Amino acid sequence: MDWHYCQDMSLDKPYCNNGECSTTPEFIENCPYIFKYCIGSGYYPDPYSCDIYHFCEEKDTASSVYKCPKNYVFNPETNLCKRQLQESDCMKVECSPGVTFSAYGTSKRFFGYCRYSSGPYPYEKEIHRCPEGTEFTGKKCAFQCPAEGRFANTSNERGYYECYYSDDEELVAVSQMCPADKVYSAELSTCIQQVTTTPATTTGL
Repeated sequence: MDWHYCQDMSLDKPYCNNGECSTTPEFIENCPYIFKYCIGSGYYPDPYSCDIYHFCEEKDTASSVYKCPKNYVFNPETNLCKRQLQESDCMKVECSPGVTFSAYGTSKRFFGYCRYSSGPYPYEKEIHRCPEGTEFTGKKCAFQCPAEGRFANTSNERGYYECYYSDDEELVAVSQMCPADKVYSAELSTCIQQVTTTPATTTGL
């Protein structure tokens, strides 16, 4: 029995216990941890169980799966296991009809993606991570301006953000892109010519 199947199809018995759906969260033989197909590198929470986490070497590979000790949960801000002191420490992807993107607890880095079947329960949940410098706002990952000015888009060498104050005195980020033959220089705060290097050639004597 796949313990993810229990989470999706049996609301009163969401855990796999010795190959059967159960009310108790036990992970023993016949209930293997399920790897995820990596969408990026680094550590990722598990969308179904807060004490399970994944490590991805690179995109489009199978993750390595780990489990925190008893009474500990994975902390996505530190990529470490921490003691669960309150119920809200256990974060999962919560799906509801009509909602595709879902907050992952209090995390600003990670968010949930829900794929729905024809039935009343989501059949697949995924965890995604916002690019560096952006935060999940409830519907998308948005750059958070630290001040007025220009800031590099760390996920695109040609991209940058222009931050300015709106009429409501709120900092607003506008995504911009350098021309095709240029990249953005954070040091110079402008687009510069992309430098390509040609390997040196040697001649025999």
